[in-house]
Amino acid sequence: MVYLQAKRYATKATRFMDQASFSEIDAAFSAGGIESVLDALENRLRDERKFHELFECLKMRVRHSLNLPLLYSDAGDDLEADTQDALEQGLIDACRTVGTLLLDNGQIREGWTYLRPVGDRKLIHERLKTIQITEDNVDQVIEVCLHESVDLEKGFQLLLEHYGTCNSITTFESSMYGHPRIERCIGAKLLVEHVHAELLENILGHIEREENKRPDTKTIAELLDGRNWLTADGAYHIDVTHLSSVVRIGRDVTDSAALEKALDLTHYGQRLGDQLQYPGDAPFENHYKSHATYFRALLGQSVDEGLAYFREQAERCSPHEETTAAIEIYIDLLHRIGRTTEAIDAMTRLIPSGMQTTGQAPSLLSLCEAADNYDSIRAQCRENGDLLGYAMGVVKASSGKR
Repeated sequence: MVYLQAKRYATKATRFMDQASFSEIDAAFSAGGIESVLDALENRLRDERKFHELFECLKMRVRHSLNLPLLYSDAGDDLEADTQDALEQGLIDACRTVGTLLLDNGQIREGWTYLRPVGDRKLIHERLKTIQITEDNVDQVIEVCLHESVDLEKGFQLLLEHYGTCNSITTFESSMYGHPRIERCIGAKLLVEHVHAELLENILGHIEREENKRPDTKTIAELLDGRNWLTADGAYHIDVTHLSSVVRIGRDVTDSAALEKALDLTHYGQRLGDQLQYPGDAPFENHYKSHATYFRALLGQSVDEGLAYFREQAERCSPHEETTAAIEIYIDLLHRIGRTTEAIDAMTRLIPSGMQTTGQAPSLLSLCEAADNYDSIRAQCRENGDLLGYAMGVVKASSGKR
């Protein structure tokens, strides 16, 4: 009964407030016409935080300022170019206003819907910094930061903090597929650092329990040295599937310090029992050892040895019978360590012209751009009868000489 009475009172209060609002609109029109109505409506909608309706009000204001009908009709607008530009800019400004208000009101997903057409990622990036993360809004923030690529670092940080390693690995592998390395490296770095910190802490704790002293060492390799008992009898200090996945993801890391940590993880992986070391795909069948070779080459350590291993794996590959992944890994490695001309030679020599690849190496055009030499792309296009590609190579080469 009390609930029903309260509900009736709330309904009456709302109805009374609505009637007052209507009277306010009538008074505004009598005092100043359409402009005053729009002023009163905008103020009321802002006060009541009715932001979607506010957007419609702002749209009407823009159209009114341009002497257009307040409401868009199916007949469309036949406008001069200057008027069309002014209308579009006004609508963009309305999107920015409403999107920002929604963000400030904690409606992250809805705010992004309005801000997306604005194209001002810096604005939402800065606004997101001011939002206090709660259990109620964390999913929305992750969605916008991560899946809309607004702030990949913040998105992955929140994902790791709130959902843990397993979920973060799965999300990385699904959401970052097809993205360029400049974007993949952000999440890869955070995953490597997170797993390295977790594993390091677990090993330090184990040693402290056994030796009654906590070492000052900050690398896993040094902690393992002389302590075979750490991984004896199938012992491990972290989910080995997480370790295996993050080492593989570590190939996208570009930061030297994070690469050192990825290499450090491989030292631990190689010390695990055979039953805990899962084989990878070519050319990483010996998962931890081959990744250690790869990371060392990227760090400028034992480069010739690393290139020899991956070159052998690439040259053993039969592109027509199996995947070209091993070849692409070798080409990509050459490019990453600054041997782009050799990467071009390897691509034209090892991958048959026109063959579909897995996308793990830059395209021939990208390599030619990096080397500022378009001879290879023009030769391949001529061989394939690709007139468009050939012309592109000619234009690219000439533009670089201007």
